[in-house]
Amino acid sequence: MLLNPTVKVTAKYYDLRTKEWVFMPFGGTPPEGKVDVRGNVTKNKKGDRLYYTRKFWKQTYSDPKHNEETRWDESGDSGWYPFTDTAPELYEFKYSSVGDGTDKISKVGLIACMLIIGDKCVVETGSGSQMEDFEWRKYKERSECSSDDEYYQQSFTIGFDPKIGDKLIGHEYSLQNNISWKHGVDSEGMAIPIRKRDHVSGAVRFIVLGPVNVLWSDITRRHPTFFRHTKWTEDAIPLLAHVSSIQIKSFEVKVVSDNGKTELLGDDHDIVYMSAAQSSFCNRKDDLEFKVTSALTHDECMQIGVKNALCLSTPVDAASGDGVLTLYSRMTDSMAKPEQLYVNSYYQEYHAPRVIMTQHMTDIRGGFVDSVCAL
Repeated sequence: MLLNPTVKVTAKYYDLRTKEWVFMPFGGTPPEGKVDVRGNVTKNKKGDRLYYTRKFWKQTYSDPKHNEETRWDESGDSGWYPFTDTAPELYEFKYSSVGDGTDKISKVGLIACMLIIGDKCVVETGSGSQMEDFEWRKYKERSECSSDDEYYQQSFTIGFDPKIGDKLIGHEYSLQNNISWKHGVDSEGMAIPIRKRDHVSGAVRFIVLGPVNVLWSDITRRHPTFFRHTKWTEDAIPLLAHVSSIQIKSFEVKVVSDNGKTELLGDDHDIVYMSAAQSSFCNRKDDLEFKVTSALTHDECMQIGVKNALCLSTPVDAASGDGVLTLYSRMTDSMAKPEQLYVNSYYQEYHAPRVIMTQHMTDIRGGFVDSVCAL
């Protein structure tokens, strides 16, 4: 992710291409058919001075099925422009607080977001986005809150972790990583813990609220409400005023697990329910894949050799908030996992003989056998 800097242009691309370049030493309006380039130079990352402009493109149809080729927008002089690695870098991160030259900042928040699962949402209680800085709380709609501040406190920020000497604008950063080897998770990024005691379940909503209004004055500050800024000082600079866009690439939200802090079992340890009997006439119950599965305890995971991970398809007990472990079957008068009840019912149905043949054999007359069959 990065803060794409605004870069001063010498003049419009159309004017530089179609008009004569002149230098107006005292300013003013250039003559007809001419464009003033005096003093309108910019610097790149290396400090080289150069003339700079942008050419914008347009398309008539937004539907890609038209297979329309983009065309030069001759009248356009503004729009979105991508980041280039020669863009100037601005505003050096120097220290964490006044009088402290050490790096104690673990995140500069750029984007405010909401993550809502069911009736709960993530709240960032600290400023460092460490795992202990996140809590799951009851989500309240805007109509249930007394102010915007109260509503937007139900959010968190994503950002990057600069080091002392890094430039905040014009430099690409990886998303802040708060996962260490101690967590037992084979992944990188900003992790939000979901613990059993959180009782989180339901539909997932991820909402991007907007950019965070960050101020810079050798250090960075932000207001608890993302769209407000902290108290102004004479040398305070709002970073967003010098940014054309905030760009994030290869962003994804995924679920990972520490497997209960036990040894990982690999990727081929899913549960497969199938009959122990290999009967050619009955394959209805073989290789069953359940869309809804019951929860597993830690001991059950270890016993059957599956990962102790979040179960996205597990029904939740409305009273306790925990995943359903077993169900009561009135037909069999037993408590078991629903998958076990299902497989057992088919096993009992298909392996109960429909026809019984009884054969009686009697040894008579020195080795001759007399048999009677009854159906």
